[in-house]
Amino acid sequence: TVALVYGGLCHYINHILPGVSIPDGPRPHKIQRHPEWTPGTRLLSSKHTSMQYAQAQESHTWTTEQRFANTCLKFTGEPAGRDVWMEQPNKQSKKKKHWVDEKLVQEWASGGRPWGFDPSVNPNSADQIFRAQMIRSYLEENGVPEVLKDAASKKSKKDTKPPTVQDALKRAVQFYGMLQTADGHWSGDYGGPMFLMPGLIVVWY
Repeated sequence: TVALVYGGLCHYINHILPGVSIPDGPRPHKIQRHPEWTPGTRLLSSKHTSMQYAQAQESHTWTTEQRFANTCLKFTGEPAGRDVWMEQPNKQSKKKKHWVDEKLVQEWASGGRPWGFDPSVNPNSADQIFRAQMIRSYLEENGVPEVLKDAASKKSKKDTKPPTVQDALKRAVQFYGMLQTADGHWSGDYGGPMFLMPGLIVVWY
């Protein structure tokens, strides 16, 4: 009896009810909105952008000042893990403890690619602006880490190649340590992992 009921239900759903996922025809008209970017390479230097990254408590403070000023509204909840981009043309930077070679910042932030990016070609910066800001802030506060001094020298790439696997791992850990935010996570402009990760975990288990 159960099998007959189940079979009848499946037949009704699959053959009698209208489909809900049958693809329709093409869109009757193209999307009217098209982003327009002035062609040209945007550099990663703080002198060429007024956009600043803020995370955790600093992001709450910025949003409160910009959005909730002169109101009774305020943020609640845990600020850890929250990050925003805001335009801060008059933001005063902290006093620098160390001189920073901006060419070095550009090179490390670009990951071997040409410096900067052109949004008219691809509006995604591949996190280059974020990495430049994080690396610059770290170097201003701490100077060039000991394990990266060879890589930061003016020698050729052949001369700065790590001599051992252990040295390469130390450099990698130090580099990604510069990109780690104060609350412990690694930020990125791509939100895919936030919805891809649950599916990956479900498949694993």
